[in-house]
Amino acid sequence: ICIDCSFEKLMTEREIASLVQQLRYCYSYNKKSPNPCLVAATSISRSGRTRKLLEKEAGFTTWHQRAYTCTEESLEDYYNPNTDPTVLSKIVYLTSDSATVLNDLEDDKIYVIG
Repeated sequence: ICIDCSFEKLMTEREIASLVQQLRYCYSYNKKSPNPCLVAATSISRSGRTRKLLEKEAGFTTWHQRAYTCTEESLEDYYNPNTDPTVLSKIVYLTSDSATVLNDLEDDKIYVIG
């Protein structure tokens, strides 16, 4: 799963605080899950407000030890087609605007929330 945080510049302080809370929830639920998955939150700039709020969270510096990565890299750079030519065919960008209903998850897909 990838959480694309590249829209921070368009967000209000309140929306950023809500995003940080949602990232915390994702981490917490994934950590407790009997079937946790790899999670990457991309486009989290070290100088950005999202990162600064996350750094205030107790234990944030150890999230990567539980398969939860927060990176400055963009979605496109993190899942680089130069290192894995098939990666683009694995990306599924989830949106509430889609008429398609996702009933099953495939292990080899990268589901993007953003």
